[in-house]
Order: sequence, then structure tokens, then C-alpha cells
Amino acid sequence: YELEIYIYTAKKDDLKLRSIYKKALAIKDASPHPRILAVIKECGAKLHMIDHQWDAAWADFMEAFKRYDEAGLNQRINCLKYMVLANLLALSKFNPFDDQAAAAYKNNDQIVAMTQLVDAYEQDDLKRFEAILSTHSQSIVGDDQFIHQFLDQLIHNIRSKALQQFVRPYSRVSLDFLARHFAIPIDQIEHLLRL
Repeated sequence: YELEIYIYTAKKDDLKLRSIYKKALAIKDASPHPRILAVIKECGAKLHMIDHQWDAAWADFMEAFKRYDEAGLNQRINCLKYMVLANLLALSKFNPFDDQAAAAYKNNDQIVAMTQLVDAYEQDDLKRFEAILSTHSQSIVGDDQFIHQFLDQLIHNIRSKALQQFVRPYSRVSLDFLARHFAIPIDQIEHLLRL
């Protein structure tokens, strides 16, 4: 199934990926190599992300990350990035770097920016969050189209969260004031307030 997952991922054939993923999960008799298990779990996690099932994606990415790590494979770094992305999109209060396996990579050059994103997210610091995304876009996204497709949703989530925190103590506030404060257009403020 591993090879089929690679092929259908390259072809972006989600329908066949779903089918292969279900078949792979149904196998109970074998004890596959950690790399094979990691590929299967990563496939499932990506499918969950496409379906906006952030918590399920996070759980599968966590499992895939641990299996890649167990096998000593470099894919663990990208998988850890995906896990953090899913965690942020799930609006989770759990810091993914509190997990012992993930904490070991907290200071990895490719992961430091993700760690900073999590910190800014936890502190509801929108300006810092956006600055980190802008400054470290190469280490966070690079040419990874999978991460790139979820950035708008991630930015929307953090803006929405920061806006809710900011307006909470006010009984009235003008859209102009909010637009200036958050440095985003009024129509985006209105959209964030509607949700």
C-alpha cells in the first residue's frame, strides 16, 4: 500500500487515496515497519486535513511523526510541521511541543519558527504571529504546497481569535478602529466578526 499511497499522492487522486487508506487500516495481522505505518498515518492525516477534521489530522500526524522518528527518517520534520499546523487549525489549547517526542525537536533549525508560531498563538499575539510567518516563511512553508494550502485558514483563525479577545471588554467599538488596530481591511474585520 505504501507505493500506491506515493503514486496517488503524486497524482492528487484523493478518491483512490481514501480507498487505499481504508484498506491499509483494515490490516490487523501484520506488524509493519514503522516507515510503512508512518506513510499510512500521514496519508490519513492529510485526508483529514482536506476534510477540515483538524483533531483527527493532528492525531494521525502525531502517530506518523513518532513512526518516522522511530525509523530514523527525515520525513519526521515535515510531519512535525504538519502536526503543528493541524494543532493550530484545531484551535487546540494543547501545545504540541509538550509531547516528549516533539519536544526533542523544539530547537531544530527547521522547527524553531513553528515553535515561535505556537508561542504567539498561545499568547493571542497576532502581530507577532504574522511577523513570524512573514520572516520565516521559507522555513515554515518553503515550497511545501500542503502547508501553503492551509495558511489562509490558519491566518483567519488567529485573526478571529485575536479579534474576539480584543473586543471582549468593549460594549461598542468601531470597525475603523479595529481595522487600524489589526492593520487589516474593514471587509475582513466584518467577515471575522460574522463568524
